[in-house]
Amino acid sequence: MELRLFRVCVGLVLLIPAIVGPITGFFGVHALARLLQADPPSLAPSIHNSLRAVCWMFFAIVPVTIWSIRSLERGATVFRIIIGCAFVAGFARLTGCLVDGFPGVLPMVIMSIELGVMPLLFVWHRRLLRARA
Repeated sequence: MELRLFRVCVGLVLLIPAIVGPITGFFGVHALARLLQADPPSLAPSIHNSLRAVCWMFFAIVPVTIWSIRSLERGATVFRIIIGCAFVAGFARLTGCLVDGFPGVLPMVIMSIELGVMPLLFVWHRRLLRARA
């Protein structure tokens, strides 16, 4: 039962890259700006093109994470790397807040997930592994 709840919680977090990746990858940064309720940026085509690819790669987290939690033991290292990178992403967002200013409510919510929920998922994952050992 607890493992199922853990997987549901991870799945809810995965909605972020599952939505943002394809939307930005196929519809561009202007679609992402609408999603984040921000003014669309004016970008050179090369930057816009690169951001499409980077955002699509953000989606790659989804199937890799799902694979990593299907078998906790086998995917433990992969899951920890993903969670660690997501946690560090929160510090990148925090840096952006300090350098660029307030990014809006949704990015702040995502930053809170990165800095607050990711460590909790890490600890919960470790606890589940210990309970299964």
